[in-house]
Amino acid sequence: MRYRMQASISICFVLVAVSAQSLAGIQTYNNYGPEWDHNQYGTYMITGPGTSYGLWQQAFDFTPAIGEELTSLVVTLTLGCGYDYVQNTADVFLLGDNNGLPGTVLDSWHFDDALPVYSSGHPRPILVCPGDGTVSLNAGQRYWVGVGTTGDNSVLAWFLNNDSNEKGIWCRNEGSGWNVISSSYTRPVFRVNVVPEPATLSLFATGAFLLLRRKRI
Repeated sequence: MRYRMQASISICFVLVAVSAQSLAGIQTYNNYGPEWDHNQYGTYMITGPGTSYGLWQQAFDFTPAIGEELTSLVVTLTLGCGYDYVQNTADVFLLGDNNGLPGTVLDSWHFDDALPVYSSGHPRPILVCPGDGTVSLNAGQRYWVGVGTTGDNSVLAWFLNNDSNEKGIWCRNEGSGWNVISSSYTRPVFRVNVVPEPATLSLFATGAFLLLRRKRI
């Protein structure tokens, strides 16, 4: 009887913990280091059409480990040094896959005056792109995160991760559609959070309870 009561209490704790985690979102993809660490010197350049580079939108692929509703997408960007700081705009995209290229835009976020200039202090703002409850991801399916700018003469920098083995497909849109630049190149940092469906949450709870029971036995 006492064991059953303790087990019930354990289940309650597990369910409360899982519920709290579901409200905050669960990482389904993340290549940041601890405390949002990343490579503060290596970046990918994103440019507006009025720059000497022309339009450059950059995108990298990822595959979710856990599916269901998108709660947030996080990237780390800054303004390029020596360019037009007045046109401070950033656009972030979540895209589906189109035969190995970025496809349909599933969600997008626009930021005005959100980025500081890349300077000796290396400011690296973390931009949080909240989900609106309309986009769900499928585990094991390829998606893309893209970054661009609507500032005609803007130049942005998207920071790389610290792990040179953390590679993905690098694509660029120069105004005529997406093209593969490299099939295996170091990914920039981004993090994707989801809220699993109730059935998935119950599996988490069951697994956690079985671990608790095993430890008790």
